Amino acid sequence: MTLLTQDGKPYRTFSEPNPIMKGQSSLEKDDLVFHNFKWEPKIIIVSQKAPPKSVVKPPEVPRSEAIDDFMETLKREAVALKKEKPPEVKLVIQSPEQSNAVMVYCHPAIVRERKDDLYGDVKKTIQFGDKFSFEAIIIDCNGLEISLFTHNVISKESIVYPSKYKNGEKLEHYRWWKITKVETSKDGFLLLGELTESQRDFSD
Repeated sequence: MTLLTQDGKPYRTFSEPNPIMKGQSSLEKDDLVFHNFKWEPKIIIVSQKAPPKSVVKPPEVPRSEAIDDFMETLKREAVALKKEKPPEVKLVIQSPEQSNAVMVYCHPAIVRERKDDLYGDVKKTIQFGDKFSFEAIIIDCNGLEISLFTHNVISKESIVYPSKYKNGEKLEHYRWWKITKVETSKDGFLLLGELTESQRDFSD
């Protein structure tokens, strides 16, 4: 199929000589002189086995008896440390009935989980039940986390507010906490809470 230009004429390709070549002068090949074009191949035979490298060993330094005794002492101490058992740390938890018990307001959370039968996704919903108060002992509090001990069963995601000591004394700080972990203890429950911005109304 012939290619046509916009004017309808056949499209000219470069299958014919270029007109510019008409005025170009050519050199006679017989008059040309080439220099350094007659190369002779130079073959270098390389042996496959490389000469062995000489390995220089460092001079052996004689060890003194003091160094040997020190190494033996370190070995004995390492074995003794492996056999030695760390002391057991017992957490002494006082009863919430004592004078340092704290009155804690609680808005209990009711967590429901629903699994999608089609995709298997688990969706969690949180609702809050009736408010109440309970007594607890503050085990630790660093401003970001709090640990409480109580005889009451408190669910995760619940919002608590330690208000005052049982004897009427004020607390050092007043903050809202969300329960993130509940552990069963020998005589009750250990509650771990984190600081939360969720504030509840206990005025009623």
